[in-house]
Amino acid sequence: MLKKASLILFIFTSMNVSANTAWFSGWQAYKPTNWQTIGTWYSCISIVNISSGSIEVTVNYYSSSGEIVTPPLTGYSAGTNPKAILGPRQSVGWCTAPSQLATGTNMWGAGIVTATPLDGQTEPALVAAQADLRNLAPSGSYNAWTNVPVNGGLPF
Repeated sequence: MLKKASLILFIFTSMNVSANTAWFSGWQAYKPTNWQTIGTWYSCISIVNISSGSIEVTVNYYSSSGEIVTPPLTGYSAGTNPKAILGPRQSVGWCTAPSQLATGTNMWGAGIVTATPLDGQTEPALVAAQADLRNLAPSGSYNAWTNVPVNGGLPF
């Protein structure tokens, strides 16, 4: 398990960016068969609009085989649909929800964050503040939590 988590964390550290999009190379929703003993794994992403105009932000998740997927999500500042309109200086975030998975299910892959300018803007200034991978113990405490800024924390 630790070897697998280490590999995912290593992959997670590489990020790529182009105009108005950035990809993150690691997300996971994992509920192992012995989850009552070792816990579950999940990922979160937080996004902040640092521009003076509104933007539409979308997060697309891809499986480890490159197919677009819809992992179960919880929104800690939005609904479960990974798409939102953010006004100036607003933020949004989603986490995968392994509690909604069947026991033994492991979903993982990469994702893309896309920002579309609204209000007549030509270039949004958006920061995906963090993407992370967490291991939650059955007791509710965290066994591991790794944060990785997308695009080095710089606007894209």
